[in-house]
Parts: sequence; C-alpha cells; structure tokens
Amino acid sequence: MTKASGGTRKKYPQKTAPGKKGATEKGYNTKMVKNIVGMEQKYRRNKDETLHVFNSKGDIVSSIGGKGARVVFKYSEIPANSILTHNHPRSLGESGIMRIGNSFSSDDIRTAIKTNAREMRAVTPTYTFSIKRPKEGWGVSADEATKAFANANRIVSKQGDNYLDRTKWSESSIARAAVTHFHKVMKILAKKYGWDYSKKNK
Repeated sequence: MTKASGGTRKKYPQKTAPGKKGATEKGYNTKMVKNIVGMEQKYRRNKDETLHVFNSKGDIVSSIGGKGARVVFKYSEIPANSILTHNHPRSLGESGIMRIGNSFSSDDIRTAIKTNAREMRAVTPTYTFSIKRPKEGWGVSADEATKAFANANRIVSKQGDNYLDRTKWSESSIARAAVTHFHKVMKILAKKYGWDYSKKNK
C-alpha cells in the first residue's frame, strides 16, 4: 500500500459474499464479519490492490482502487477510527507455501498510524492478516514506527540468513524464510508496542 497524492474513490454496496469468523475477527459482530470478511473474499485474488475503508460498525465508507501492488491515496481521505483492509496480490500464481504471501509492509503500518485506524487488515489468496490498535492508541509516531520496522527487518533478515546457512539454502527453506519474514517482523513490532496482531488461513 502506498500513500500518495491522488486516487480513485468508488462506492460499493453492502451486499457481499458470506464471511467466516476467525482469529483475525476477534471482537467482530455478525454484521462486521459479513461486510468486511465478505469483501475480502471477493478481492483476495484480484491482480490489482484495492483499499476498502469501513467504519467501526462495519459499514463500507469507500474503496480506493490501485494498480498492481500499489494504491494511491491521501491520508486525509481516510476517516479516523476506520477499519482498513486491502489485498496483497504479489503471491498470485505462486504454488505451495509461497501462496501464503506476505504480512504487512512498512507503508501499511505507516498508513494505519497516520490515519489513526482502528485496525489494518491485509489478505492474500490464502491468508488474512490483522493488526488492531490498542485502546490507548498506537503508542508510536509513524516515523518512529518506520524506523522500528526497519530495525526489526534487519533482525529477521539476519535470523533468516542463519537459518538458510543451517539448511544449506534448500529451495523449501528459502520459500519458508520468504513467507515468514514479515510475519516475524510484525510479531516483533506487536510485542514492542502492545498491538494485537493475528493471522489465519483465509
């Protein structure tokens, strides 16, 4: 996800495919599951990334379409306390464990903090990721979080290199290191700032 100077806004009706509640929907009521998870089911296999903005009750506010793995928008377009969800299309066409795709990027976390979102979500063809804001707030500025993300990224990269050295850089080991990398980064950040981070298989 990328914050930039423009974007296309489009309203979508509330009617969506049925959703399924899991670890990433802790605290959700039936309406939130139907609208938010239902929308994610429709978009998780799209080749172009789209940001969907829901209010805290689970009503759709707007959708901002992107191109490829990029969405262009202004932070001011996103109301505070929104639930944001978007698809990560880069793992489309992958096989095996690589179909899981990646967890959140530094830009995703920056967007969540800059817009004071209630929750940031991301879906791949096979997985759903969620990071929820604590009651007292995100607890960090966007700039500080970006630096912390970069530091956690370095830690996980070093751990990954050590793991690959031990496993002789096998094809399966490389794939496992790749798909777990940003999940491990997010676990470090969630522990540091008290965020509620979770993931589930679809």
